Amino acid sequence: MILSHGATRKHLLREVLGQTQVMTTVQLQRHDLLPLRTPLRLPQRTYTIATRTTQQTSQCTLTFVALEEAILQRHTPPELGHLAGLAEAWLRVGDADILHVPALSQGEWRLVQPAERQQGSRREGRSGHLPDAEILGTGIRTKDWAVEMDAGYPRDRKLEKLRGFAQQGYRHILWVTSVHGLVRPISSMMQCLHDEGQLPGVVSGAALFTDYWSERDPFRSDRRCHDKRLFVHRVF
Repeated sequence: MILSHGATRKHLLREVLGQTQVMTTVQLQRHDLLPLRTPLRLPQRTYTIATRTTQQTSQCTLTFVALEEAILQRHTPPELGHLAGLAEAWLRVGDADILHVPALSQGEWRLVQPAERQQGSRREGRSGHLPDAEILGTGIRTKDWAVEMDAGYPRDRKLEKLRGFAQQGYRHILWVTSVHGLVRPISSMMQCLHDEGQLPGVVSGAALFTDYWSERDPFRSDRRCHDKRLFVHRVF
């Protein structure tokens, strides 16, 4: 993530939300984006949601923040969690110690709107699925990353989406998941599909754990039982 030097926290916060649309107050606290001396005067809504759709024990109460009330109104609570997970991914991709892909921090982050994904998922004459977000390179599309947020998709849905991204012409795939135990399995799935020739044109892939609900930063190496392989893994 590249932000203007010397900007105030208020300006930084608005810049980040302008890119991500939604974040939780927990995320804002972790990333030092909350105002220091004044209350957070932005639209907020509090919901209890499951951060992992297949695990009801993952329910927690979170406050979602956006620049405009309309953003919070037009999304369901699970959709807000989805956006917050993508926001965390965007904040992480610029960290050279996590994905080791410097070009990611220089790309343009773009959320793919639901209406755009539903319009036949067609672009440039290609069929297949559009992702939740894109990281766009400059000039040529061969540097584009498809970014997908997964809170517990069935296996067949994962396969369908991965193949669809290749059909859309993406060269790179970043699979983001709120289930840290899925980082290695989804990496293995991408590797197998690639080895079998089912991801034509895809030259790299990565899986990244996203946490938008914990007060402590899961990427901090001083945490007990910290194993980076549970949080991020690159393939081919």
